[in-house]
Amino acid sequence: MTANFGNDCRLCISTTGGAVAHQEAASAAFELGDALAAVGILRCGIAAIVDGADGALAALRVDLGNILTALGQYDDAERELRAAAADVDTHLRAARLLHGMCLNALGMLCRYTARFDDAAGYYELAQTELRGTGDEDALATILHNIAGLAHAREDARSGIEAGQESVRLRTARHGENSVLVAGDLSNLGGLLFDVGRVEEAARCFSRACEIFENSYGPDHPEVAVNLGNLAAVAVAGDDFEEAERLYARAIAIKTRVWGPDNPTTLLSIHNFARLLARMGRVDEAWQHALDVVAGLAGRVGEEHRLLRRARELVAELARISERRLRT
Repeated sequence: MTANFGNDCRLCISTTGGAVAHQEAASAAFELGDALAAVGILRCGIAAIVDGADGALAALRVDLGNILTALGQYDDAERELRAAAADVDTHLRAARLLHGMCLNALGMLCRYTARFDDAAGYYELAQTELRGTGDEDALATILHNIAGLAHAREDARSGIEAGQESVRLRTARHGENSVLVAGDLSNLGGLLFDVGRVEEAARCFSRACEIFENSYGPDHPEVAVNLGNLAAVAVAGDDFEEAERLYARAIAIKTRVWGPDNPTTLLSIHNFARLLARMGRVDEAWQHALDVVAGLAGRVGEEHRLLRRARELVAELARISERRLRT
């Protein structure tokens, strides 16, 4: 049953599932006692596969290694089996990385639509998957999002450790001036601010803003995000004039880049409305708060933090206006 298995192999020419066809043919040859023919079939199949997609190359190498072992060709068998193991490892990592990033994307979607429990579940699965890949960038992304989810759930303290680890991983890999580090610093700053560590938060926001400005210029949306964060720090220090200046600049950048109804733009408008309310400019604040509610209603879940807080602000300002009319 010995045959010539060269470039004109009928299995390579006539089948689309070439790896499986070669495995089946080699198995049949081996069962009929022609191990050398089986070796030839498998070597032909290996040569025909350009890459190891879906583990097909590894499967052929394992079969070949087994037959070479049976033939006593141990060195050749070990070489094929080691190559198979390396191929499987490469594709498992790639598959795990892709799976992890898919889970991360689902987590982000659930977070944006206020399905926080679902988001937490997806992020936990993604973190488990990605810790096994050795890809620190991907892992840092998941940790960044876990920290961000803690902020969205108003449980900032639980997200600080993840936020700090994302900064550490990214700084070690990319250096302290990377925009990736800046994004993680901004994220961490939000958590620190929420737990009252305002000075630490301000340092994170200022450094992030500096990195983004140096990398992208002064009118980039990431700069706007951190201008808004610094405005919140100014409000905490009762520097309302500086806060108004920073919010106005942030809103102008976001509106130009993303439009007035983008959730990120609406976040800055909401924060600006709260500042105006504290400054006694109730009518302006009320109109801005209404704009936020109109921009979010029907697009996000009713438990979405920003929508809920904007509705609360509208109601609060309406009560203030009513009291003013009565006096």
